[in-house]
Amino acid sequence: MLRIENRCKRRLMSLARAFAKAEDIPLVTVSRRVHGAAHFLESFERGEVTVTLSKYDEMVTTFRRSWPKGIKWPVRRNVPQL
Repeated sequence: MLRIENRCKRRLMSLARAFAKAEDIPLVTVSRRVHGAAHFLESFERGEVTVTLSKYDEMVTTFRRSWPKGIKWPVRRNVPQL
């Protein structure tokens, strides 16, 4: 079983990639919008930085609020939905 940190990481990156694809924008733009730092998501994915649980929740909430109309929210089993 994956640790909660790994599950959150996978979920956040899945949302980021789906959002980037739906909006046809690069991941650095997504990172800037949901975190405030253009290269955060790249560093996060490489394991160079982490997020607190409250920051994770804030980022997922930002995705929810700005999710493109008509694009299905990616749902995965066994991944935390905070």
